[in-house]
Amino acid sequence: IVEFQQGEIAAGRQHLEASLRRAPGNADALSALGQLELQSGDPRRAVQLYQALVQRSPGFAEVSNLGLAELLTGRYADAAAAFERVVQEKPRNPFVVLNLADTYLLLGRKAESAALYAKVLDLIAQDRDATGPQFLTVKAQALAHLGQGLPAVTALREALRLAPESSAPAFEAAVVYALLGEKTSAIANSEAALKSGYSTSWFALPWFDGLRGDPQFRGVLARYAARPPR
Repeated sequence: IVEFQQGEIAAGRQHLEASLRRAPGNADALSALGQLELQSGDPRRAVQLYQALVQRSPGFAEVSNLGLAELLTGRYADAAAAFERVVQEKPRNPFVVLNLADTYLLLGRKAESAALYAKVLDLIAQDRDATGPQFLTVKAQALAHLGQGLPAVTALREALRLAPESSAPAFEAAVVYALLGEKTSAIANSEAALKSGYSTSWFALPWFDGLRGDPQFRGVLARYAARPPR
């Protein structure tokens, strides 16, 4: 797990697989390997790992991560079903509501997705403790999807100020800037997220379709897709 957190993806995978050979089906090792594959490896393998975990223990984290893995592999209907389950369990959690909104949008359910993005903003506004960088990046994404560019960038900049070294705000900043059509900022933050360990599969999401014709974006993706495992 420490190797994974430090960006040593190949070494982390090797030790987790060795752990599973010693203790097949160990839930902690399966969960850690699922997280590694979800963020930095193969999302198709992450789907398989989380499916196994959900069959054994269909908890909030397992189902939510299964939904993310299915989203990355383009299985939007399955992702929506997973996120609907977790939203039923935690209807006031803005993170899972955002994931469901994203999935509905990708399924073409635009009115429902817009209502959910608005709900994300309401949930954060109603929670006096929802002030950290994670909440700010969720807020920024919801605002960007609703076409509210200035407040989206304001929230995003505050999140990046509070967590300058975190990989998650860099990826979420790339999403926001891509949605707003600010290509240079989107590409710069995409590279920062990739450098910190995100796999290129995250940049196959349709949010980045407007960048695919840009040679700089293609070059960044090619460089990190060809990156040798550390």
